[in-house]
Amino acid sequence: MNKIYAMLASVSLLLSLSTGQLTPSSQFTVSAADAVSTEASAGTVTFDETSGTLTLSGNVVLTDVTAYAKNTAVKKVVAAQGTVLPESCRQMFQNFTEVESIDLSKADTSGVTNMSQMFESCKKLTDLNIDGFDTSNVTSMSAMFYGCESLTSLDVTGFDTSNVILFSSMFGRCYALETLDLSSFDTSNATSLANMFINAESLTSVDLSHFDTSMELSRNVQSENTQNLG
Repeated sequence: MNKIYAMLASVSLLLSLSTGQLTPSSQFTVSAADAVSTEASAGTVTFDETSGTLTLSGNVVLTDVTAYAKNTAVKKVVAAQGTVLPESCRQMFQNFTEVESIDLSKADTSGVTNMSQMFESCKKLTDLNIDGFDTSNVTSMSAMFYGCESLTSLDVTGFDTSNVILFSSMFGRCYALETLDLSSFDTSNATSLANMFINAESLTSVDLSHFDTSMELSRNVQSENTQNLG
């Protein structure tokens, strides 16, 4: 927008000079900051073209963020202090294919209920800081990290998953992920754990001995019985 103002001002100057009507009232001032601005703002996000940084702030609107999907200029995402993520974060950063770093450690996620596909296909993401994520109200984490092909480590030890129903494909296609500590995971309400680690080729071992799969087994049994009755 600042660039547009500068262009209009230049046109006005040329017209004034050509007609000889340049008067004090037709003079203007274009600041250096306006002339060289590389920031674009859209509601609750600001994008700095020079650094390739997308900054989230305030009460984030999902579509303000998803508008940058597939934008190859975005290399980094950060949440400013006081940032509040929306109730649904479904596909929030899906297809941010060139992003290498995401830091949401300052974001308030206490009101979020859906994190499905939140970071799906962030193929070049190597640094993901989600320390302090409040997931106590989240019911879906389906495909949350699916296709994060370059992540070698991921800290989800602080996750409260007591209300999560869907875990399907959560870590699918995390090809480079080598270690994963799920000791804090509560799966007592899970109805789907399908393909949770599909194609996570570098993940050689994960301790799932504490996983409660009774709800998923019960659902599968009910489904089979319904099919048999049909």
